[in-house]
Amino acid sequence: MTKINTTQILPIAMILLDIGAAAVCLWHRDYRRAVYWIAAAVLNATISDVLTHAERKPNARER
Repeated sequence: MTKINTTQILPIAMILLDIGAAAVCLWHRDYRRAVYWIAAAVLNATISDVLTHAERKPNARER
């Protein structure tokens, strides 16, 4: 089981809120805003790097 760091709580919450907003827009058949909120969720997931759990490796200068 994967542990969630305290630094990952806010990005995960924002991603879930974006998906929820997209679901509400789809419920009301507002497809343009639904695409916007899905894109926002993807952008948040990409920037926050929550989904990959990748740890940053030091480059040659930091060693």
